[in-house]
Amino acid sequence: MYLKRGLAALWRSESQAQIGFEPRIARMITLGGPSEFSLIEALCTDHSLPQLRGIMTRAHGDLARVDELVGELTDGGALLNRARQSDHARIPVNAREFLAPSAESRALLRPDDGWPELARLNESTVHVIGLGRTGARIATVLATSGVGRLRLTDSTLVSRRDCGLDYGFEDVGRPRDVALKERIRSLPCSGITSIGPPMDDDATVLVDPDVFDIVRARDLVYNGVPHLSVILSETSITVGPWVTPGDGPCLRCIALHRTDMDSAWPAMATQLSASSAVAGRGDDSVLSALAGAYAAGQIISALTNHTPPCSGTTISFHLPDFSTSATSWPPHPECGCIAPAPDDAVLDAAQEPAPLLA
Repeated sequence: MYLKRGLAALWRSESQAQIGFEPRIARMITLGGPSEFSLIEALCTDHSLPQLRGIMTRAHGDLARVDELVGELTDGGALLNRARQSDHARIPVNAREFLAPSAESRALLRPDDGWPELARLNESTVHVIGLGRTGARIATVLATSGVGRLRLTDSTLVSRRDCGLDYGFEDVGRPRDVALKERIRSLPCSGITSIGPPMDDDATVLVDPDVFDIVRARDLVYNGVPHLSVILSETSITVGPWVTPGDGPCLRCIALHRTDMDSAWPAMATQLSASSAVAGRGDDSVLSALAGAYAAGQIISALTNHTPPCSGTTISFHLPDFSTSATSWPPHPECGCIAPAPDDAVLDAAQEPAPLLA
């Protein structure tokens, strides 16, 4: 047994030790003297219970305190038992060492060694649609965070404008999805990366310039696929909301809310869809890195059974100071996103913007 890696063992006084420094994980331990702190120091590496008793004997301490301290640290989630079977066996061998720091960090907030969450990620499939700088950053962060299967969709040819963290000049002229698939597969933690038909996706990321594709978003809702919208605007990138079909607002809810606030929104959205499809929208390097990593984090949070902060909320990252703003969206009473799918006549009557990529 040993203290979770990354936990600092600090001696506050002769009668008190602190395990961990960050306030939300720190634990105070009452000590009977220096001999007991020697025991805690020994737990920074792997020791069996008999070995710990031997250390306490040599330090002339109370043997009864060994079981008491071990029990207190175990109950507090600070100790791990190497003899227990770990879920790391469910992770591909080539990825284990690469993902170990993530497991160790997660372990500090959980009663286990952090590998069960990474095992869930390894068994998940995420579909990323739209692979400019921001979309490519999302896909790469997902891959390097342990997501086992990625499906990539964007046949746009890589341009010099795309080059940066995830594309090189040697990729110029190649389809984005093909170039990015090869780059991700070269990573030490690479899983299955594909281009093609659905693979029972656990989540979809929609990266669009200016406005989202309302038809595609509607289909995801009625097929029960959780999804995240990422919108590239003139001087900002907006992430969210995270949509769980049947629970909370969907993207059509937001379109209806915007129409309530501005009756000209449907007409403007249609124009934005058409102009963006032709001209494209640039990704500022810092914004794409910030928003891309944040979006990937929201997906990872959802896949590991945590509620994403952007559930029902949009988070925008802005130039020139890279500040953020948040907007909460309730379900729209006229959307029907938790009811049976409306037919096309109902969708047309709602005057939603035309899809960007039909």
